[in-house]
Amino acid sequence: NLFVQIKKETAKSMVIGFIKLNGESIGVVANQSVNGESVLETKTVDQATRFIKFCDAFSIPILTVTDVEGMKTSREEERKMARILAIYTKEMISSTVPKVNLIVGKAFGSAYVAMNSKSVGADLVYAWDNAEIGMMDASLAAKIMYPGEEATVLNEKAAAYRELQSN
Repeated sequence: NLFVQIKKETAKSMVIGFIKLNGESIGVVANQSVNGESVLETKTVDQATRFIKFCDAFSIPILTVTDVEGMKTSREEERKMARILAIYTKEMISSTVPKVNLIVGKAFGSAYVAMNSKSVGADLVYAWDNAEIGMMDASLAAKIMYPGEEATVLNEKAAAYRELQSN
């Protein structure tokens, strides 16, 4: 199996390229952690959108590899993200090639939905045993739901949330 990455220098938090599986070319869109953050950025989402269009135009199936905690937050990112994510999601939904999503880590909120979840048209979704799928990180959810509580209580509540919501 061979992987050829394209646009390597353009955006670091999204890897796009091609692999060969059983002689078949497959387009790969995978987000990756940069500086400890596993988030979507406007530049990387825009790059992935163009790649998905290319794959669809040439009937190349798409594999997404997901480990995403959310969206990058900054004033500039927030101004652009809704529009760019809407265009990306439209392309993902309207592409007619087979689409498979592999969740290898965290898959939280609308960032996960956009990364090729079942709700935007993935034909198959697989997840590693240790994958966390949900609306948000359990520790963050506990802090929001129980503000001002001690760390031990927050840890217990986070564990309960993780068990119920992120599996």
